[in-house]
Amino acid sequence: MLKVILILIVTVAFSLHTAAQPPKTAVNLYNNGKKLIGYGMYYEAIQSFKKAIALYKNYDSAYLVWSNLYTRMNKPDSAILVLNRAIKQNPKMLIAYTTLAQVYRDYKTNPDSARLYFSYALKLDSSNKELFYNIAWCYNAGMEYEKAISYSVKALDRDINYKPAYNEMAHAWHALKRYDEALVMFKKYAAVSTSDQPLFYSGMIYLELNQYDNLQKTIDELLKKGAKSPADGLQKRWDIKKNQKPAQGS
Repeated sequence: MLKVILILIVTVAFSLHTAAQPPKTAVNLYNNGKKLIGYGMYYEAIQSFKKAIALYKNYDSAYLVWSNLYTRMNKPDSAILVLNRAIKQNPKMLIAYTTLAQVYRDYKTNPDSARLYFSYALKLDSSNKELFYNIAWCYNAGMEYEKAISYSVKALDRDINYKPAYNEMAHAWHALKRYDEALVMFKKYAAVSTSDQPLFYSGMIYLELNQYDNLQKTIDELLKKGAKSPADGLQKRWDIKKNQKPAQGS
């Protein structure tokens, strides 16, 4: 799924390329490279992208397709080199920073480097909730939970209904086991958000704390909101817990 997301990000970038147009010969080479990819002729496609960039050094789309091709070929280090070359040529190329961060996160399993490049991207677009969420994800991966919460909050400041930010926040609070503080925060968001996530995670905390009266109230509230799926999810987890046999000798 993460690889699919990376491919989608790069695809979107193609349609956003509106800078000064490359010469026709470079465009033909770029289009030929994409055609060669379709035929599975990856190395020939790379040569075509290289030639296109040699003719037009600011060919952002060519860098992106080239780097994405390397990830398909399971060559993330080569993809990183291409993306760094793109950034050197165009230091304000937002999609290059985010794609580079994705490569470090998804292919190199290096959340620290991923966070660094998401942070660089944030300097170019401080309104982007996805960047704050991704940084929170990286902090969670590095077990820096307080920072993960902080960046989850920043993502929610930009979109209070943004589900992925709630997921990262819940993960961090659970890891810290500071349930009372987590409940205060989720209740605060539940009062102003149309998302069912704050209520759902409140229910998860009640389940963790064996506060079944509060858990039932939360399930009922979710059902009143029409959020049947998260309500059912809580109920199933509760049923499993009720059916668990106590350990011998306890």
